Amino acid sequence: MHQDINGRCWSDIGYHYLIDLRGRLIEGRQGDPRGRMGLAVGAHCYGYNSKTVGIGILGCFDVDDNRSQASVPLAVLETLGRLRDHVSWHAGRTVPLLGHAELNGSTRCPGKLVADALRSLEGWGRSA
Repeated sequence: MHQDINGRCWSDIGYHYLIDLRGRLIEGRQGDPRGRMGLAVGAHCYGYNSKTVGIGILGCFDVDDNRSQASVPLAVLETLGRLRDHVSWHAGRTVPLLGHAELNGSTRCPGKLVADALRSLEGWGRSA
């Protein structure tokens, strides 16, 4: 969760939505009617916060980390697909699912396991 540390004035979690390992959707940053779909501008990916919806998946999905999950739970992928459909409906077009590293190569997020799963889902793309 973003906190006001060192005067940065962060006021909330940066993601609009979180998905836990059971596929439950958790509301994150909300509330600014000037934002997309009535959402506040996110703080999830530098340079893309005002034109994307941030979705965080709870857990570790990097194969190089001994804390990593063995795979991405099906419930997580199903919820991600439903959320993508909801966002697409509001946008009036199919929106791509992009990992943080696809937009800003300074991170390994969302981890190899999630990135591989996203590539297999319809709607994966490289434009935001």
